[in-house]
Amino acid sequence: MTKTTIYLRQNVAKQFGDDLGDYRQTLEKFINSPNQRGLNLEKLHTRNNSQPLYSIRHNSKSRLVLCPLKTERDSQAWVVTAVLENHEYNRLRGIAALSEEEKEAPEAVEGESVSEAAEGESVSAADKNHTVNFVLSDKIEFINQQFILLDDDQQALKLVSLPLIISGAPGSGKTSSLLAIVKHNIQQWSNSEESPRILIIAKSARLVEQMRKEWLAMCKEDFQDMKIDPNWVTFQTPEEIYKANHPSDDVVFRGEQEFIKWYQEFAKKQNNLLKKQILPVTDDMAVLVYQELHTMSGYTSVDTYKSQVGNKFSLFDDKTIREELWKVYEAYQATLQKDHAVDVAFEQIELRQTYNCIGVDETQDLSRRQQRSIVQGKNGDQKNIVFCVGDHQRLFGSETTVPYIETLFREKENNNNNNSGHTVVTHRALHASYRCAEPIIRFANAILRLKYHATGGWRMADGGLAIKMNYPLSKVIPTKVLMAMCYG
Repeated sequence: MTKTTIYLRQNVAKQFGDDLGDYRQTLEKFINSPNQRGLNLEKLHTRNNSQPLYSIRHNSKSRLVLCPLKTERDSQAWVVTAVLENHEYNRLRGIAALSEEEKEAPEAVEGESVSEAAEGESVSAADKNHTVNFVLSDKIEFINQQFILLDDDQQALKLVSLPLIISGAPGSGKTSSLLAIVKHNIQQWSNSEESPRILIIAKSARLVEQMRKEWLAMCKEDFQDMKIDPNWVTFQTPEEIYKANHPSDDVVFRGEQEFIKWYQEFAKKQNNLLKKQILPVTDDMAVLVYQELHTMSGYTSVDTYKSQVGNKFSLFDDKTIREELWKVYEAYQATLQKDHAVDVAFEQIELRQTYNCIGVDETQDLSRRQQRSIVQGKNGDQKNIVFCVGDHQRLFGSETTVPYIETLFREKENNNNNNSGHTVVTHRALHASYRCAEPIIRFANAILRLKYHATGGWRMADGGLAIKMNYPLSKVIPTKVLMAMCYG
C-alpha cells in the first residue's frame, strides 16, 4: 500500500480557513491523477534548481504550490507551500506551462531531507490501495532555500529547556536546529515591552553571513503576517563584537599566521637558552602549538591546565613540553600587550547588552577562553544559551568540547551557590546526516570507529556520536579492510 502525506504549514492552513474540504479534494485529485486536465499541472523554475516546485489549479481564482519532501520508502510526502491568487502566481512562475517533455508526473522523493534531487518513483495514476493523510505540522522549516521536514530529534529541540548543547555529525542539522529554536521562541520573547535581542555568534565570517541570509529567508517565508522584525536577531563574529566594543581604538589584529612567525623565533631562542630542542619549530608543529594555546586559554593556571587536560586530551603527550608551552602562552600574551595588538582567540567575548538568547555555532572553533566568557561572563544570569558543537568537523583540537562546556556550567552553578542537584545544561545529539550519500556515511562511521579506538573510548568523543545508518558496520567495510586500516 502506498501512503502519501500532505503537510500543511501553519500559514497555509490559515489561508485554507473554512474551505479546507475543497482544498483537500483538489489535493487528492493531484495525488491520484496529477496529469488530469483540470489541474493544469506546471513545474516551476527554482533558484539553482535546488528543489522542485509544482503548481496545480484549485479554481478559477487561485492555484496551489507544492514541493516533494524526502521521506521513507514506499511512501510519498508533499508540503503545500503557498496558496496564490492568479496575479501573484504569474509573478512567481516565471515560465510557461510544461512542455510536452515535462508533462511527466512530478517525482516523489525518499528520506527526510529535500537537499538532494528527487529520486523516488513518479506519482502515478489512481491506486486503489493509495492512502492520503493530511497533517497540520510545524516540523516543516524553510532553511537553505528549501523546505525541510525536521526529523524527530531536530523537532524535539524546539521544546528543550535552555541552556542547551547540540552536538552531531556533519550535516545533521545543528545550524538549522539553532535557527528553528530561535524562530520557535521569538514570539514568546517579543511579548515584553522592549523588543527582544538575540545574538548568534560564529568564528567564521562566511558562516555568519550565511546564517544571516538564511534567517532573513525564514522570516520572509514564515513571518509575513506577524509583527516580527528580522533585525531582532544579530549575527556577529568575535572580531566584530570586539570592534563594536572598542570603536575608537586603532586595533591591530593578529591570528594564526602572525603567531607562527612569532613563535618560531621565540622557540629557537628558548631552545638555545635551554640548550635543548624542547620546543618544536616546524610549521606543522607551530600550528599545533597555536591550537594547544587555544585550550590553555580556558584555564587560570598551569596547574589547573595540567590536571584537567593531561596526556589524554593534550596535543602534546610530553609533560615537559606542555610546561614549556605554558610559558609560550604567557609570553605570547605579553607580546600582544606590548605591541598593542589583539588576537581575539585569547580575549573574552564581552557582551555589553542583555540578550534574550545567545546562540553559538561551530563552538569547537572558539578558544576555551571565548567559550568560558560566554557561559560565565558579565551576563552571569544568562540561561538562554544554545551551543552547537561539531568536534568531528575540525582537524585540530585537544580536549573535546562538550565535556568542557558542561564543566563550565557546573562551575557557574557552584559559584552562584545554587547547587540544586538538577542538570544545569542539557545535551542533545543529532545522529543522522542528510548532507552525504549513504555510502559516504557508512565509510565515515568506520573512520569514526577508528577514531574512538585511537582516542581511548566513546566518552572522549562526545558520547560516541555515530552517523545514523541502516546497516551494521560489518556490511559497511569488510573486517579484513578495517584491520588493514588499523594495523597497516
